[in-house]
Amino acid sequence: MRSRAPAHVACGLNTPGDSFNFAPYLSWANTIPDSHATVNLTINGTDLSFSGSGYHDQNWGTAGFQNSLHQWYWGHSNVGRYSLVFFYHLDESLNVTSSVYLAEDGKPVISACSAVKVTWDCRSTGTRISCGKLED
Repeated sequence: MRSRAPAHVACGLNTPGDSFNFAPYLSWANTIPDSHATVNLTINGTDLSFSGSGYHDQNWGTAGFQNSLHQWYWGHSNVGRYSLVFFYHLDESLNVTSSVYLAEDGKPVISACSAVKVTWDCRSTGTRISCGKLED
C-alpha cells in the first residue's frame, strides 16, 4: 500500500494530544485513509496480481461493541485529488457522533467530529410505527 493521504483519528489529525476516542468505550484510528494498493498472490501455483484503491483502519474499545453501537454508517472514497472518510455513530442512549476527513492532494483539509443528542418520538397506529425527531 502506498498512502495518498496522511493518517488521522476520529476527531482530529494524527498529532500529539489528539484522542483516539470518539464515544464512551470506543476508539478509532485511520492509519491509511486512501492508498494505491497492490496484491500479489499465488494460488495452487498460479500467480495473481491485483491493484486498486486501498484503506486501513482500526477500531477498539473497553466494552463490547454490542453495548456501544446502535447504528454505524461508514464510508470512504477517492475522487481525483480528493480522499474522503466519514462515519455516523448512534449509541444506545441516542447520542450521535459524526466524523469527516477530507484531504486534497494528500494534504488534510478537515478532520473533525460533531456530537449531538437525538430524541425520537414514535407512535404506533395499528400495524404501523411512525417516528420523527422531536423539536426542541
